[in-house]
Amino acid sequence: MKILFVDPYANTFFSFRYQLFQRLALEGNEMILVSEDSPRFSELRKKYKIVFANCQLRNKTIFSNLSLISEYRKIVKETKPDLILTFTIKPNLYCNPRSKETLKISTITGLGSAFSARWPLKQIVVGLSKHNYKKSDAIVFQNTHDRDVFEKCKIPMRHMLVVPGSGVDLSLFPFSPINDHSPFVFTYISRIIKEKGIGDFLSSVEALAPTGKFAFRIYGSIVDTQFSERIQKLEKAGFVTYSTFVENPQLVYKESDFIVLPSYYNEGISNVLLEACASGRPIITCMSTPGCGAVLVDGKNGFSVEPRNPENLTQTIQKAANLSQTSREEMGKFARQYVGENFSRQTVIQDYLSLIKSLQTSKQ
Repeated sequence: MKILFVDPYANTFFSFRYQLFQRLALEGNEMILVSEDSPRFSELRKKYKIVFANCQLRNKTIFSNLSLISEYRKIVKETKPDLILTFTIKPNLYCNPRSKETLKISTITGLGSAFSARWPLKQIVVGLSKHNYKKSDAIVFQNTHDRDVFEKCKIPMRHMLVVPGSGVDLSLFPFSPINDHSPFVFTYISRIIKEKGIGDFLSSVEALAPTGKFAFRIYGSIVDTQFSERIQKLEKAGFVTYSTFVENPQLVYKESDFIVLPSYYNEGISNVLLEACASGRPIITCMSTPGCGAVLVDGKNGFSVEPRNPENLTQTIQKAANLSQTSREEMGKFARQYVGENFSRQTVIQDYLSLIKSLQTSKQ
């Protein structure tokens, strides 16, 4: 079977979906990857066909979207796949089969801000979704909340599957014993956008860093430039260390004591939180945010905070810093065990293989 595997960014492909891609290839399928032009694909190009497509997920201009639709249509026409696997909203909506014989599986990696936007933007997105997702043979969700939103909006679904996010590879993120150092390190790892709670985190830095009893680190590209100056000031004052890219995430988790993500962004399942827990690091996040709350067992592998409540976050960070060594050890061990039992990447891969086999059988 010829499979068109559409993942717009090299980083997400290698971090979360490369193993699924490899497994499908090992099953004897002809794999064609559609993604951005990146030097990270230099080795992969020696084994597989890669088609480059410029997918700017946050570009909302009509020209950009029409250009991407045209680009995807051309790729599908030229490759003539038997199955199209797409990830993230634009590939899901725009990369559709030209033949009724071609299977299509769309994966919802999070609803983002569109489904929680005000009218008429939400109305437009729901309308597009109703029109385009009916072309999918199956829709894969990473949490039950997103599935429920689709059902509430009456978006057509021929088949539906809920998987535990992208899953986490425990072998890539080994358990690390807790650190014996002072001050404790609280780390934010994510894109710098308002919905991810970066503003609340910066408020906690401003309140606590001057005491000298806390250390703060930020990793992530600045998408919302409104936070640039604020981060620069805190970095210049020595209150936070900032890096735009996580070169060695395993080391970052190991050197951290808590991973903080006060997000209210509609993502599938937070991969950062999965990786942190796999590494034995407690998390501080919003239980009410589906993509984050699914990973958290409040009081067991971390603490819940209220979204858009910087005071509550500051108090929770202080609470975390006052934990005994024994309590932190118990949290770290539980975190590792919990994601290992509930968010294994191998489970996710097997779910996809079973779904594909089921769809193939139903088509015959």
